[in-house]
Amino acid sequence: MPSSTPKRHVVVIPFPSDSHASPLFNLVRNLASSTPTIRFSFLSTPESNSSLFHSGSDTLSSLPNILVYDVGAGKSPEQFLKSAKSNYEGAIGHAERESGIKAGCLLTDVFMLFACEIAESLSIQWIPFWVPAPYFLSAYLYADVISDLCRVHDNKPGGGIRLSTVPGLSEMYLEDVPRKHVLEQTDSLMSAMFQSIRHVLPCCC
Repeated sequence: MPSSTPKRHVVVIPFPSDSHASPLFNLVRNLASSTPTIRFSFLSTPESNSSLFHSGSDTLSSLPNILVYDVGAGKSPEQFLKSAKSNYEGAIGHAERESGIKAGCLLTDVFMLFACEIAESLSIQWIPFWVPAPYFLSAYLYADVISDLCRVHDNKPGGGIRLSTVPGLSEMYLEDVPRKHVLEQTDSLMSAMFQSIRHVLPCCC
């Protein structure tokens, strides 16, 4: 009978909110169940982990190859994002030392864009996981095209401009685009994160 002792190491980094962490953990749980020789280190904020793995839950009892680690959250989303890269680098190092196995890849929520830099520094693969509806991904990737359409058609009477030139959005209309997150640019780190998706995501290919 083959040994189930973990020989490889996947580091998992969800975006710390229930709506994002749960889908990624469901994927990891299925992977861990089918591949007991792979260790999965699940890194998130104390609040997110506490919500996902609440007291009395037996979620992890049958999956000893999933280990959960708390990572500093900061007092606000801005503080969290500002220190995220260094905090998660430290947590990855801790998980590697505890397991005795170097991380082989990073499986992360796509919004945790700093993972691309960490993966590059460790010379391992970055696998981003997309949680929202697929059309949101097209909106982020083609935000420049949508912005151009807005400049041309905004303030014109009639409306009803179909996004026929945008892959994945050809059946939608310009007014359907959630401009607050996709198009608007501010000085906040959250805005910078949303705006960076289309530039960083191709790095995983």
